[in-house]
Amino acid sequence: MSMTTFYFIRHGETEWNSNQNRYCGRSDIALAETGVFQSRMLAKMLGTIPFDKVFSSPLLRARKTALPITERLGLPLHLDDRLKEIDFGDWEGLTQQEIESNYPQQWQSWIEDPTFNKAGGNGESGIDAAQRMRSFVDDMVTSPFETILVISHNTVMRLFIAASLGLSLVSYRNFEIENGDIWVLNIDDSGLIKWKSGLHMTHLMMQGIEPLM
Repeated sequence: MSMTTFYFIRHGETEWNSNQNRYCGRSDIALAETGVFQSRMLAKMLGTIPFDKVFSSPLLRARKTALPITERLGLPLHLDDRLKEIDFGDWEGLTQQEIESNYPQQWQSWIEDPTFNKAGGNGESGIDAAQRMRSFVDDMVTSPFETILVISHNTVMRLFIAASLGLSLVSYRNFEIENGDIWVLNIDDSGLIKWKSGLHMTHLMMQGIEPLM
């Protein structure tokens, strides 16, 4: 039986993720200093795994997370638009408090069911985000026995995890993915999906693991 293995990583921390907790979405935000540190740690941890390919969202924060890893692995970086974060529409750059205050009806609709409701009113629906990520994975599964590294984003990853497990997209909030966290996905040739939560960046930083310099 053939198997394709994916290592999904959420990009490193940005200023909007850390002290501001703003919705980044498609906004092209750079990594914060902590995010650069996290990318080096990931390169050290993943450098001995025999990856066949590395893919990233084209957004800056994902590409910069991927760069030290690809340099360590000696592999080219492939960009794919399907790995971008969900489009948050009018919510881009806002905090949750600002969204609840300025767009209460939109926010309530999204909380109740993100499946067909568009984030920010004019952004992307949960099902559209999950389906484009699934489209990427399905394309990669045509190459069995490969191990593929993917750098993507928080909300689109959680929506895809929920959808791939056959869960309601409302349940995506039950999955927590911090900056730099790794989730491993195995898909066999029958289409059977198995997820496991991998390394958590916060735990690794607390253990004092030194990054590549």
